[in-house]
Amino acid sequence: MSVGALDTALTGLKMAQQQLNVISNNIANVSTPGYTRKILPQSARAVNGEYVGVSPDILTRNVNISLQRDFWTQISSSSFYNSQIKYLSQIQQFNGGPDSGISFAAIISDLRDSFSQLSDDPSNGFLQETTVRQAQSAANKINEFSDFITKLRNDAQDEMANQIEKVNDLLEQISTLNGQIRGSKNVNRSVAALEDQRDMAIQDLSELIEISSFRRGDDVMVVQTKKGVQLADESATYLSFVPTPVGPAAYYPASASGIYVGGQPTTNPAAIEITTSGIGGSIEGLLDLRDNIFPQYIAQMDELAQKMALRFESQGLRLFTDSSGAVPPDTDPDTTTTTPVPYVGFSSEITVNIDIINDPTLLQKGTATGIDIPVQSGSNEVIRRILDFTFGTEEYVEALGTVAIPSAPTTLQTAFGLLSENTITTAQDLSQYTVDLNAAPGQPFGSTPPLSDDFNIRLFDTRLAQDTGLVNIDLTTAATTRPIGSPGINNAADQLATYINDVFAALPLPAGINATASVNSYGQVKIETNASIEIEGGSMGDAGLEFIGLEAGTYDTTDPYFDVQIGIDNPVRITIDPDDTDIDLLDKLNYINSIPNDTGVPNLFAEIVPPTNVLRLRPGDDLGGSFGGDLKLVGGKIETTGNVPILEALFGSANPVSNISNPPFRYQNLGPGVNIETNIISGTDIIDYAQKIINRQADDILVREASMEDEDAFKSTLERQFLDESAVNIEEELSNMIVVQTAFSAAAKAISAIDKMFDELITSIR
Repeated sequence: MSVGALDTALTGLKMAQQQLNVISNNIANVSTPGYTRKILPQSARAVNGEYVGVSPDILTRNVNISLQRDFWTQISSSSFYNSQIKYLSQIQQFNGGPDSGISFAAIISDLRDSFSQLSDDPSNGFLQETTVRQAQSAANKINEFSDFITKLRNDAQDEMANQIEKVNDLLEQISTLNGQIRGSKNVNRSVAALEDQRDMAIQDLSELIEISSFRRGDDVMVVQTKKGVQLADESATYLSFVPTPVGPAAYYPASASGIYVGGQPTTNPAAIEITTSGIGGSIEGLLDLRDNIFPQYIAQMDELAQKMALRFESQGLRLFTDSSGAVPPDTDPDTTTTTPVPYVGFSSEITVNIDIINDPTLLQKGTATGIDIPVQSGSNEVIRRILDFTFGTEEYVEALGTVAIPSAPTTLQTAFGLLSENTITTAQDLSQYTVDLNAAPGQPFGSTPPLSDDFNIRLFDTRLAQDTGLVNIDLTTAATTRPIGSPGINNAADQLATYINDVFAALPLPAGINATASVNSYGQVKIETNASIEIEGGSMGDAGLEFIGLEAGTYDTTDPYFDVQIGIDNPVRITIDPDDTDIDLLDKLNYINSIPNDTGVPNLFAEIVPPTNVLRLRPGDDLGGSFGGDLKLVGGKIETTGNVPILEALFGSANPVSNISNPPFRYQNLGPGVNIETNIISGTDIIDYAQKIINRQADDILVREASMEDEDAFKSTLERQFLDESAVNIEEELSNMIVVQTAFSAAAKAISAIDKMFDELITSIR
């Protein structure tokens, strides 16, 4: 019994020593990264059904695996934002603070101010050169920013390539540790230290990509992507990434490299692509920068550069061009054929037109082709259009009708009742005479027959080849056929007007000519016609004409007209002659450079728009190119029927002029892959849009900083929980040490008591 007790006490003593070793090791590694608390389990030792002491089990770890996996996932989430902020903060530094004045939006605003100063003295050579230099500064700033984004995009890809190499190194390390763990497990050795090393490798891996994992029965940790693609068990399956430089026209998957598991598809058809599977971690953050964020920023800058160049071009000043001297057209993208807009990458090459650099006076003259109108030395018309329209929200002002314009040979006067007008009125109140004019007091006609009391009227229109010839108006005949006192004839004015109408009615009048006589409220006789009028004295001569209030001579018609004014040019009067058709109207409106002494409206383009055949006027040139500007229409003649204003007759509205907005900034289907949205939908003028780009990019940084702060806070919470449960706690270890020390002391006392019993036994035998 005593020998058995001694052996039992010795096992307890040995167990206590081993426990003290474990506790000491825990305390020593309390600050070691990745070290978890180790536990040495013990079991009672039994022989033939009787307990004969205690024996140690295999050293194990105290790890909350579920909490550990959550912690790894959160590391990936935090690393995603951290990798992006590092790059996005550089963009904020490039643009500077709101008051720094170094952003591309500030430089474009300075360009507008430079044009504003030039408008006060448009012929000033110094101001012209200053404006050209400011335009170069704007183009250079856009170039620099676009190139900077492209550089950051390539830097992100390079870092991604380096991190993928680190991923492969970690996968190799994890697979090696898995093999060692499996081997140690097979020979019943502790794998706690190896598991700590493996967990550290997996934690490092989680910073780079987000993983999922499970532990097999042999304690091998199978590591996968979060979508379940296996990366490591006892062997590693490496990531493959073969980067190539990316420019503005490069995009995934057409021309930017993808990430594969198991090699490249060109050499391993079984390779699995994980580029768009949500890799997670910092690699996902860098991939998002390369394929989404930075391409979006370049698309924003391309949109700004193209619309800025286009808006200058539309006002007749090609200030900005590409390297070939052209302005990329505003052609719509085609998502069905992946055909992008034609200005992808334009922001990296936009430059000032070399013609303007060589000749700054073009800032005042303009560069529009098809217009060859001399520019006065003090004119600021082009510059004014730049300020009002290029830097504004409207491109030009347009008059668009809603009424169909008939085609030739129908004349416009006939179609719309817009007849020419001609009116002559006697200068005398003839209603004061209640006797015949040739018997009125003071008449100069004589007192015995034949009286000298007739004059002649001629109605004619050479454009229509119509002419009544001289028509005689005889006062004696008027007195005989229309005596005063007969119905409707109350005085000499009624008598003369009625008689003239009788004469006109008896002609008959030539086709296209009408004429009527009437008495106005002042007792004057008024003759109205759409033809020219010739008054000839006849037998009464000038004295007789003067008595009745007329004067010999020719009185031309007033044709229907309206005035057209482009910008600050002088208004041009457009008349509609009796034989004018739609073709004649367009000829009068359009200024054709090839026709000497053209009477059209300079800087105006007019057309009849099919299929409705309505009339449209807009600032532009005879080739149909609109270059912006404002337009004013003033009607000067009304219809004879219904008193409808001429503008309303021709356009369907008395005020047909409306503002036409500049081509809007596109916000979707951009970039080389026709799949990018700018996320800027409220930009109006170019300075506003430029500032919104900067604001949007600043918001991207703020959102990610806020997200990273939240993710880091959650990661810290999980880390604290994990450490509380799985890491070494000094106080707990000291408490355990006291327990073990007590057990050790008890075992030692048991051995001492047994030793005393043996001494007494030996003494008694002696």
